[in-house]
Amino acid sequence: MLTNDVPTGEAPKGRDRSLLILLAILFGALSIICWQAWLPHDIVWANDTQLGPLKAASSDPMESYIGHWMDFWWIGIGTPNNSPSLSNIYGTFVSPETYLKTYMPLTMLLLGFSAWLLFRQLKFAPMVCVLGGVAAGLNMHAFSIASWGLGTWNVCIATIFLAMAALVTQGIRQTWVKAILAGLAVGLSVMDGFDCGAILSVYVGVFVLFYAFSTEKTLARRAAKTFETGFLVVGFSLLIAASTISSLVGTQIVGIAGNEQTKDAKAAHWDFATQWSYPKLETLRLFMPGVFGYRLDEFMTTPDKSAAYWGRVGEDPHIARLESSDPEVRVNTVMSLVGSNAQAIAIMRGDNRAARQEIVDYIKPHVQLRHSGNGEYAGVLVALFAVFALIQSARRGQSPYSCEERRMVWFFGVATLFSLVAAWGRFSFLYAYLY
Repeated sequence: MLTNDVPTGEAPKGRDRSLLILLAILFGALSIICWQAWLPHDIVWANDTQLGPLKAASSDPMESYIGHWMDFWWIGIGTPNNSPSLSNIYGTFVSPETYLKTYMPLTMLLLGFSAWLLFRQLKFAPMVCVLGGVAAGLNMHAFSIASWGLGTWNVCIATIFLAMAALVTQGIRQTWVKAILAGLAVGLSVMDGFDCGAILSVYVGVFVLFYAFSTEKTLARRAAKTFETGFLVVGFSLLIAASTISSLVGTQIVGIAGNEQTKDAKAAHWDFATQWSYPKLETLRLFMPGVFGYRLDEFMTTPDKSAAYWGRVGEDPHIARLESSDPEVRVNTVMSLVGSNAQAIAIMRGDNRAARQEIVDYIKPHVQLRHSGNGEYAGVLVALFAVFALIQSARRGQSPYSCEERRMVWFFGVATLFSLVAAWGRFSFLYAYLY
């Protein structure tokens, strides 16, 4: 059984030990993986969060809460004010060097702990909680992003786990208290993750609806609980994240070129919004790491470039249109890139693939090249356990899960499938409706 039913009055000792086991595994693994951080003169994981900007006068932690002007380029640019997010609070009280050395592994620990806590509140067995926490705390996608300098995304995901844990906990009886805690957690997610937090908050909203319909028996009680919980979650998330949202709108949306509603502007913004779409074929990378290679060939230091990434994540959409089977699509694309070049138009309209490829190769250096970091990888064991859980939940009469557990498996299974199809972006139909 996945649940751990503890008789009334007995302390859940197994669960307490499970937390210690989880922390020991994560701390030990991350200490080994992140050993370079302990070297005295090394700064790692600083691509998007560099040491120089953190030490600059314009990045003073206390002053940046009320105004943030980055004066590194010419006269500078306005950026979102720092909000009292978990990441910013931590960065306020430690040195920039300590921050860069410890922030990434700490976000992985937080992510693993938050997943463990959610599974604990769902009353899963101790070993299931540990495995779920390890799967999250050592997830390759989260590790890759944090190594790039964006550990805030891990904090964003972790607080979403905390929001769901607050909604399902039985340690608090009052629904309104659970909703307020969940709303504050969602607000923290937006404060750290910005648009990622906003996207993930939608999942919390759907979870509120799902959980109300799973736990209440009458339609009236389901509707009342959904409205009460949803209203409080949204209200308190907006309350705590108000400064972040206001700053984002003021610096990242209002007055930004490209938001015009002309046909060309819409097309250009669609290309920008979907450039990092996940090709359907590359879904294999979730289960087979490196099957499409790693890194761009121009960044590889070895003579052998055969292991370079050859997929299409991050590639400019114009490249796919230049390689389209429709001659008119190819012609319109080449005209938008090089103008009314009669020779190029004739070649792109013709059937000479070698000549067309020469034009594509000429244009490629002038547009965005494909790039995907180390790619997405869920983990073979994680994927196998997920498939196993879905199969077991579909068994009738002999399923090891309770009715509530089966519903949880189905919810997260549907959420996973929806997320995958949405991540296909321009390569599928769903994102066009979401966009």
